[in-house]
Amino acid sequence: MTVEEFVTSQIEKVGKDLKIASAVPGSGHEIKLSEDGMTAPEILIHLTEVYHATVAAAAGREWEWGSYEPANTDWNSLQSEMWRMRAEATAACLQAGKADILSDY
Repeated sequence: MTVEEFVTSQIEKVGKDLKIASAVPGSGHEIKLSEDGMTAPEILIHLTEVYHATVAAAAGREWEWGSYEPANTDWNSLQSEMWRMRAEATAACLQAGKADILSDY
């Protein structure tokens, strides 16, 4: 699977992940909705990495999965960084003519 194929498949599920993460109250951030699922902060970190990979794919670069580490892990910082990278990834895809990656936004 290429980076672009992987990124596309991840973006397809972003709507569900964002709905889950934004609906979780502060006291429930560490709850996993399924045994093999992620906590709300883990979802935000994961999506931020997906957006970093999207920026790389739009530029024709490979992304080393698992290399993203957030600078701050508090809830507000994780949300802010995810939304910032989402906007950057959207712009990068549009600029590179890869708007099809964004079909599920």
